[in-house]
Amino acid sequence: MRSHELSDAEWDLIRPLLPRPVLGRPRMDDGTALNGIVWKFRTGVAWRAVPERYGSWTTLHPRFRRVLQSVRHPRITLDVGLTL
Repeated sequence: MRSHELSDAEWDLIRPLLPRPVLGRPRMDDGTALNGIVWKFRTGVAWRAVPERYGSWTTLHPRFRRVLQSVRHPRITLDVGLTL
């Protein structure tokens, strides 16, 4: 785990709260995508500056928007202490 990534305990809290994948093309691993989103907000960089190890920013940003639109996202911010 890197310094700006979610710990295993944080990930265990968040995993059941994430929206379920829709039918269609397989999507990027939730853990990798969420670590990229968290990295972006913990460091304060622009979406384009998120390291490629987390996937393309053009994948991460829409995933972030979908999480925000989820009815479960307020619990994510409370459980992990992130304000997204």
